[in-house]
Amino acid sequence: MILGKICGKITTAHFQFLIEKEARKFEFVQVLHRVYDYVLCQIVEIERTDKDIAKCIVIGYKDEKGRIKSVDIPFDQNTEVLRAEDDFIKSIIKLENSEKGAFVGRLEGKNIDIFLDLTKLLTKHVAILAKSGAGKCEPESGSRGCPRMKALAIVSLPEIRTLLEASRTTLF
Repeated sequence: MILGKICGKITTAHFQFLIEKEARKFEFVQVLHRVYDYVLCQIVEIERTDKDIAKCIVIGYKDEKGRIKSVDIPFDQNTEVLRAEDDFIKSIIKLENSEKGAFVGRLEGKNIDIFLDLTKLLTKHVAILAKSGAGKCEPESGSRGCPRMKALAIVSLPEIRTLLEASRTTLF
């Protein structure tokens, strides 16, 4: 489903689009790039003035070797922004692996289970971050994951510096 068209300032990391159909913050979108085929992106903010504008970050695309790559050529003006299909999201960010991973929940608004590869996770220093009482230690009994949890970030300690540096920069 077409949500809108790209307008305004476009970089290789960010863009915005004029919303034509309902869109939500943190929703995944896909955009056809003239060089890279479809690229996965995410809405990070929605502004309402006389028109609704969604601000997005570019996540990336899969290259011929199956690696996630960032774009190095910005999208074109007026390119259509589509609601991302579940299969496309799974193909880019590989959230499913029930054989090797531990189930941690579902991607919000999607029927996509999220698993973490414990082999990779437990061989590094890790921080599990969430609000007090959000279920970091004990998931609700009888449930898959923690439905009360609004946000959970599991990052290796070297990534924390990168996240902190990124939070100091402005997107637009």
